[in-house]
Amino acid sequence: MQKKELDEARKQLSEKKFHRDKASFETTFINLLGLYTQGASTLKYQFRENHLEGNLAFDKLAEVIWIGFRDRWKDDPNISAVHIYEEYFAKHLHRNLGHYFRTQYHVMKVIEQSSLSDDEKKFYSNILRSQLTSSQLLLLFYNGLSKYGDEMKPLLVKYKMFEQLPGIYFNEQIKKPYFELYEISAFGDSQELPANWTLKS
Repeated sequence: MQKKELDEARKQLSEKKFHRDKASFETTFINLLGLYTQGASTLKYQFRENHLEGNLAFDKLAEVIWIGFRDRWKDDPNISAVHIYEEYFAKHLHRNLGHYFRTQYHVMKVIEQSSLSDDEKKFYSNILRSQLTSSQLLLLFYNGLSKYGDEMKPLLVKYKMFEQLPGIYFNEQIKKPYFELYEISAFGDSQELPANWTLKS
């Protein structure tokens, strides 16, 4: 076999392997995304006499965290919101959100460790991000800052997971010092950021 023919054969084998790898990734991604969305839609939270599920559960969990911040800040304005979140997570939220966040991290890790191009990785991460409600984004924001989200945080930044975070959260549920704990790239091309906040580069 001549060198030219050998090079062509190698190229074809490489292309076949690439397509096999991509097909394998897509199968894994679709399956994991299905598990993730199913877990989110069936997530349960009991608040007093109310048994909540899916988006209603996430909305109430985000509300409970916010009320926790507000009440604790009345007693101690200097207490860290991340510290409050970690306390609530350990005592009340772990059984509700632990598996949810682990699955989410697994999906992001599969994207990151794939052989896809950066543009393709962004495409699939955008699919994941499109599944998130406003309440899920708020919970994800603080989970990423906590000790429970150490490994996920770099991926949240890289894939701009907070680009769609609603502006109504800023200054209230998310105060400037906590916003600044993320690199600005985590917010992508968001038009919701307060104009007077100093952005990290």
